[in-house]
Amino acid sequence: MDGELLRAYEILTRAIVPEDVFGPIQPGSAEPPERAIRSAFHALARVCHPDRFADVGRGAPPPLHNEPDAHEVALEAFKLLTLFHQRAEAKLARGTYGDRNAEVVAEGEAEIRTSTHTYRVSTKPFVEGDLALLYRGTCVGADAPEGHVVAKVARDPRDNDLLRNEIRVLRRLSHAPSAQAKHLPVLLDVFKSDDRQGLVLRQIDALDGTSLRERLAAGVPAIHACWILQRLLSTLGYVHGKGVVHGNIEPSHVLVRPRDHNVFLIDWSYAVVDPVRTGERFRTLNEVYSAPEVEARKPPTPATDLFSVGKTLIYLLGGDPEQGTFPTTVPLPLSRLLTFLTLASHKGRAQSAWHMHKEVERVRQELSGPRPRPFVELLV
Repeated sequence: MDGELLRAYEILTRAIVPEDVFGPIQPGSAEPPERAIRSAFHALARVCHPDRFADVGRGAPPPLHNEPDAHEVALEAFKLLTLFHQRAEAKLARGTYGDRNAEVVAEGEAEIRTSTHTYRVSTKPFVEGDLALLYRGTCVGADAPEGHVVAKVARDPRDNDLLRNEIRVLRRLSHAPSAQAKHLPVLLDVFKSDDRQGLVLRQIDALDGTSLRERLAAGVPAIHACWILQRLLSTLGYVHGKGVVHGNIEPSHVLVRPRDHNVFLIDWSYAVVDPVRTGERFRTLNEVYSAPEVEARKPPTPATDLFSVGKTLIYLLGGDPEQGTFPTTVPLPLSRLLTFLTLASHKGRAQSAWHMHKEVERVRQELSGPRPRPFVELLV
């Protein structure tokens, strides 16, 4: 994988406003801002233009399971670069490029200031969880979806350590760019609200697994469930390779974006890092989705996450995750695979997310029949 491409991808995926990509206006510079931004755009475009990696995505052998697809990464990076360039030009035309000053805070909004950005967030949470409150907001100076954020604040100061754990885990997972980054939350900032820990995440416009099941009463069709499962397994393959076990996978922590088939795995507050070396143990128990070894207080392993993913897919397919039963519409190869993922025996079930990723591809190719309706149409 091209190192320059990965560095550019990291800059672009973490950017909120055009200034994060093209830099601020330099006082006293002889070069006009328009020319400086154009030069920065062309320099990045040379690095991440998809044509540089066309052979990777067209006819070349697939990459190794732990190697990002360069063409796919370049496509995403160049799309973001083009959007930020358009917004930079729009800000230049309005004379606001480089202006990060906070605007007047409207009624029903609060302002969060950090060392790098200012955010305006609703004072009413849209999610009130046992651990944290979630507030929608925007980054001041950002007039595009990339500037939409979610502020996550601990409900109780006694839970600050769990949010600090999430910050630690997300920083570890984003330390180096990867193709799986598009399936993970983007940590933008951290802050303190009184005596409670907070963090700012990029907003994800997607349906969580519980909402998805409510929209599809008969369950997610098998062919679509396969791509959801493959993306989750790809994410876990990467995460486990970084020494992290999620430890709390269930439907509300799986987000699906129908328009582009993307899947996100969220809520890393209970994750465990390098359990063999650190001795860290599971931090929570979910009676339906946690593997038996969690209640037994055994050491965390990747197989525990695979159990929870299997139970989550049973639920999405319209089955009963507690009993491990499936609707009759689920093809036998898929139900067998999910049964293997959810065996009670820790050593008897699947151990490797990457191995199971290949197995899902085999199952997906076995599924025959008429071309399925596009997933987004099923939700209309």
